[in-house]
Amino acid sequence: MINIKNEFEQSYTIMKKLGQQQTDPELVSPEVKVEPADTYIQKAINLLKQQNSNFFVGVRKVVVDTGEGFGHVASGPGQDPAVIHINLQKIKSELKSKLQGASPKQFDKEMVRQIALTISHEKGHVSSYKPETGFVGGEAPAEASESAMMQKLNSFHDRLK
Repeated sequence: MINIKNEFEQSYTIMKKLGQQQTDPELVSPEVKVEPADTYIQKAINLLKQQNSNFFVGVRKVVVDTGEGFGHVASGPGQDPAVIHINLQKIKSELKSKLQGASPKQFDKEMVRQIALTISHEKGHVSSYKPETGFVGGEAPAEASESAMMQKLNSFHDRLK
């Protein structure tokens, strides 16, 4: 069950932090851009918003990218810590090797779920970012965010069965 009070408090806290900085309209909106547009990522975004309509407050955009991991965020010169980078090809490749023999429907469902969990992980980093100190807490905030979302998604999918 969605806890409206908790979601409101999270949104208020994020907006309060943003208000202390110069307010950026892209960061206070629960809408998020995807570059380039991708059906899997859009479905993952919709799934995350079903769990928390304000999930993307604090995130500027989700960018399909490459790299070593499934996703990343970055800060420093020329970097925006409010941008989540997703390595779509790596996620797809990993799932193809793990889900050999799965139906296309099963594969698509798990692909969306894995992208949602990756975005949730990276959102944990985004939420932990402080301009003075960078990303605070290492992997702990990201892992906590991913774990909490995994529990919500598992519960959500169990209700759909």
